[in-house]
Amino acid sequence: MKANTVLEFKTRTSSKQDLQDKLSPWKFLKTKGNLHFELPIYFNEPVSLLQKNAEIMANYQILVTANNTNNSLHRLAQVAMFSVAQFSGSIGRKYKPLNALLGETFEILNNDYRYFSEQVSSDVSACCAESNDYSLRFQTQLNSEAIENEWTFNPIGVIHVKLKKWEEEYKIERPNVVVRTKTDNNLYIDCIGKSTIINKKTKEMCVLEYYEKGLSESTYGVIEGFIANDEGNKLIEITGKWTEYIQMRNIKTNKVEVLWKCPSIVKDTKNHYGLPIFVQEMNKLTKELEAVLPPTDSRLRPDRKALEDNDIKLASNEKYRLEEIQRANSVVRKNKKIAYKPIYFKEYIDPVSDEKEYKFNGKYWEDRKKMDWSHLPNIY
Repeated sequence: MKANTVLEFKTRTSSKQDLQDKLSPWKFLKTKGNLHFELPIYFNEPVSLLQKNAEIMANYQILVTANNTNNSLHRLAQVAMFSVAQFSGSIGRKYKPLNALLGETFEILNNDYRYFSEQVSSDVSACCAESNDYSLRFQTQLNSEAIENEWTFNPIGVIHVKLKKWEEEYKIERPNVVVRTKTDNNLYIDCIGKSTIINKKTKEMCVLEYYEKGLSESTYGVIEGFIANDEGNKLIEITGKWTEYIQMRNIKTNKVEVLWKCPSIVKDTKNHYGLPIFVQEMNKLTKELEAVLPPTDSRLRPDRKALEDNDIKLASNEKYRLEEIQRANSVVRKNKKIAYKPIYFKEYIDPVSDEKEYKFNGKYWEDRKKMDWSHLPNIY
């Protein structure tokens, strides 16, 4: 993907904007309070949750830098910034991604890395990426709770990062994410709580505290934290905002340096749903790419494509149709007592955390090379 290419979305008509401005999503959530409840299409952006998960790769260069950094504390700092940077893409976003469908897949393949994800159960997305410098894997499974004007997501599971040059594995525990509404009913996210990043090889640790936004905009995105050695001694102080920049200070020498700066966010929110350029690129579907993608890829979702084309009625109808297919398939499996099995990930229990996780079996890229998608489910 070329970084300077920007998709031209059709300008959204006033109808969708007017509906979104007049109606509050909390009206639909008050009696539900769970992650799976489907909001009307006019609260969605033309992005699947699998694509939303893949936005973490917008900051892949941070891991490349980390793998080429000699100081282990500074490597840890870079991995920590990779975990922070994933939230910056949500700035200015007013819409919710489409829930991923069971069996849905998404890939990114370029000269820098390859990324793949699959919806492995009704509420879990399994994701992985590989390059010459690093590998990473994670899953998105969220416990959620909805109260008045607030929707809290508690991430289950961790992000695993490996820096290949140093044969180091890092474990990233994520903060909670809270979705709130402003007075105009537009959504915004806040990150709250502790995030811990551990170098499993050196036992060095970074602890970041994400602070809740107060009444003033100046309090939005504040982070404070530290990096400690294997004995627990704090050596580096970290401060800043995930909405602006993060810096570190060497506690012994008092030297300060900027670790990360928030990238520029696309300003044309009216035409692009507030999507960053990286996300616009992910949505791009050329004839050449369409010819090699599996039929389960997120870019081929008919509701997503209709929403991107601003055909709200068709998008709503397709969304409902796809949900009905999912429900019908679920009933069939239940009646036949058949457990759904992912195609490209294997479930296992982590021996240390005793938590259920998923590992990539590598077969997706083999199927892609052979162009054999005959065993994939028909989900669209």
